[in-house]
Amino acid sequence: RKVAPQFRSNGVGYIRLGDDMGNNGLAFLSGDSCETFFSTESLERRVVNEDLRRTASSFSNKLGTKRSSQRLKITKPSYAREKCDSSDSESDEDNESVSSSKASSLISCEESESVPNAATLLKELQNLDVSNVKWKEKADKLNQLGKAVGKHQGRASCGNALNYIQDIISSKNVNINVLRSALLVVGKIGQAMKHELSSHIAWKTILIEILKLLKNKTVSNGAKEILRDLHGKCYTLSTSMTVISHVLGLGKNTTTTTKLRKSMSSRKSTPSNNDTKVIQKANNVEVIEWLAMTTEKERLMKMQDIDPMMDTSCLSQLVTFFLSHESHRDARCRKNALDGLLHTVLYGIDQLEMEASEAMSLCSGLKKVNEKFWNRLSKSVSLALKERTRSKR
Repeated sequence: RKVAPQFRSNGVGYIRLGDDMGNNGLAFLSGDSCETFFSTESLERRVVNEDLRRTASSFSNKLGTKRSSQRLKITKPSYAREKCDSSDSESDEDNESVSSSKASSLISCEESESVPNAATLLKELQNLDVSNVKWKEKADKLNQLGKAVGKHQGRASCGNALNYIQDIISSKNVNINVLRSALLVVGKIGQAMKHELSSHIAWKTILIEILKLLKNKTVSNGAKEILRDLHGKCYTLSTSMTVISHVLGLGKNTTTTTKLRKSMSSRKSTPSNNDTKVIQKANNVEVIEWLAMTTEKERLMKMQDIDPMMDTSCLSQLVTFFLSHESHRDARCRKNALDGLLHTVLYGIDQLEMEASEAMSLCSGLKKVNEKFWNRLSKSVSLALKERTRSKR
C-alpha cells in the first residue's frame, strides 16, 4: 500500500504527527525494526531528542530548496554531527537572508515599474462599465491612480483626475471602499498641486462633499485626515468660507452679523417659522468641531504659511458660523462653538494685530443672547492674554 503523505515528508511528518506539544515525539520512532524505541533509551533520550528537533527544523527550512531530495536518517548522535548541523543551519540562514533581501528589492523595483501612466489609468477608469465593474477592481485602479499622480510624470493629469474624483464623491450609493480610495487620490493630488488646488473648479464641490463625509462614521476619520493634511498647503479658511456656509446651511444670510442678531432677538421673543429654520440649520456637530480645530490650527501657524489670510470680514463671518450653534441641543456642539469663538478672537489679536476690545466686539451678539457664554468667553480671552504676557517675561 502507498504510504500516507505525512510519512513521505523526509521524516518531518513522523515527528509532527507523534509530537504531542513537544513531549511524545519519540514514543514510536525506532532504529532497529521496532525492537526498541528511542523513548526507551533513557541514557541518550535527551541527546536524541535534541538531535531530532534540530534536524526537523533544518528540514522545514529547506523545503523548496535543492536539499528537498535528501532523506532524514535518524542515528545515534555524535558531537561532530552536532557541529556540522549547526554550521549548516547558520549557512542556510545566511543564504535565506540574502535571498530574501534580494527578493524584496526586486519586488520593490517591479512594483515601481509596474505602476502605469496616470493618463492611461484615467482613461481606463472612465471607460469602465458601471453596471459590470466590481468595486474591488475600481478601488485598485483608484489606488494605482493615486500612486501615478503622486509621481512627477503624473502632474499633468491632476486636473482631469480631480474632475473624475468629483463625479465619484458627489454621486450617491458609492461603495465605501471606492470612496476611501477616492479620498486617497484627493490627498495625492493635493500634495502635487498644492496652492493651485483651491483655484480648480472641481475643488469646491469636492470640499463640500468631504465636509459632509465628516458625519459619516465609516469614513469620517479618512475625511478628517485629508482635511488636516491639505490645510495650509492647499487651502485656508479664507478660501473656504463659501463652502463652509453652504455645508452649514446658512447660505447668503451669513454675509453680515446684523441679520443673525435680528434672528436671535426674534427667537428670544416669539417663535415663528423662521425660528424653526434657524434650529434646523444648527445640526452640524462634526463640522463645527472641525471648524473650531482648524481655526485654532491656523491661528498658531506662521503668517508666511497662511496664504491668503483671513481679514476682518472673514472673521465676522466665522463668528456668525459659531453663533448660529451656540444654543445647539448637543452639549459637545455648544462647547465647540464657544471654543471656536475664543479661537476667532485670539486669531484677530494674534494674526491681524487687533485690540482685545475690537476683537471682542465681533462677538457682541453673544452678549444679548447668552450672557453666561459671553462672560465665559471674556474670561477665557483675558486668561489667554495673561498667559502670553507671562511667557514673554
